[in-house]
Amino acid sequence: MTTLLMLFACLRDLSTDAAAKSDCQSCIYQKGSQYKNIPERNRLVFAIRESVQQFVDKYIKTDGATNNTSDLEDFVKNDSETSLKNMASAILEIRKFLTDQDKDVTPEGLLKFLLNNVLFIYVATQDLDDAFRLFTILNNRGVPLRNSDILKSLNLGALEKETEKIKYAKLWEDAESELGTISTASSTMCELF
Repeated sequence: MTTLLMLFACLRDLSTDAAAKSDCQSCIYQKGSQYKNIPERNRLVFAIRESVQQFVDKYIKTDGATNNTSDLEDFVKNDSETSLKNMASAILEIRKFLTDQDKDVTPEGLLKFLLNNVLFIYVATQDLDDAFRLFTILNNRGVPLRNSDILKSLNLGALEKETEKIKYAKLWEDAESELGTISTASSTMCELF
């Protein structure tokens, strides 16, 4: 979902067609209407990671923001938060692919393909046990989840208060970023020796 959000932002910012820009923006952000009782909201919300939500608001939601490639390159080089580095890097890669003169891809052509060939399915369950069972089954079909992903989901799901979920999810993310960096550094050191 996050990758599609970034893709729509890049397509919006690289397109010259006003209708394509508008369709991309509506996939990223729902404009509110007081007359239709439609609330203003992002299509994807990062409630647990405030810094990621701020990044989304600044570099994905805002029209033209993915054109700020020097800002995004700074995130890749300097930011300590893995999620932000990965998102900035992904936006730069998507833009690179879409602007590659050797590719026969236009922002408008890819947008038309996505809007007419990609299907999202929303699945709801009656209780938490069924939700975790479904979560595990669905994620065993493609790229398998890491054990830490399943453990995180089970532990956070056991918490009752939303404030606790946010607090412990943030702690988990921080630990994962730290350990991921240590793990990467360790494997790089092992390769050197």
